Amino acid sequence: LYDGLKYDVINDFDSIGRITDVPMTIVAKSALPPKDIASFLAWLKANAAKATYGHAGIGSSNYLICMSFAKAAGIEANLVSYRGAAPALNALVGGEVEMAFPGVNSVQPMLRANKVRPLAVTTKARASGMPELPTLDSIYPGIDVGQWFIVMAAAGTPGTAVNWMSRELVRAIKDPKVSEAIEKGGLGVLGNSPEEFDAYFRSELAKWSKLIRDNQIQAN
Repeated sequence: LYDGLKYDVINDFDSIGRITDVPMTIVAKSALPPKDIASFLAWLKANAAKATYGHAGIGSSNYLICMSFAKAAGIEANLVSYRGAAPALNALVGGEVEMAFPGVNSVQPMLRANKVRPLAVTTKARASGMPELPTLDSIYPGIDVGQWFIVMAAAGTPGTAVNWMSRELVRAIKDPKVSEAIEKGGLGVLGNSPEEFDAYFRSELAKWSKLIRDNQIQAN
């Protein structure tokens, strides 16, 4: 994805843990006829040549979910790049594009104001802040995308320090006040061991590396 990186994402870091995932949503322009994900997919396939997807730039998380979604649906993705997630979402509100994949936390103000139409979430599990929305995985099995908040340390950090930081991280996340604040934003409370997170990190890296290579995606 990026040429000339000065670090190795696997070998230069030690995993501490995952704080939370931010589920991403598929939202549509409110003026469109479809009211749910099934009717929207039918509309999208009938209008694939003209339907546009707003995203936050090549290589961004919502760019990659656009690519995954288009591949699963068997349609060509007409991607429109913006300088960040907020401009892409504003473009959707303004009617410049038909759909976008914002994080659940960033799209909530637009949803409360009925400025965009929520259709589904991109994580395998339903989002705690929007339990009424179906998952894309229920339609296209295998789609499971979220943005992470994680903690990592420099490679070679003593194991005792890694384990202590992991335990303290989990303790903080599970504090009722902290977990309540996280869930209020529509996010899922996680907290796992370094080994669990490391296995997840490597599996995600392999998944997205394949998508990037297969589609020759270059961010720089």
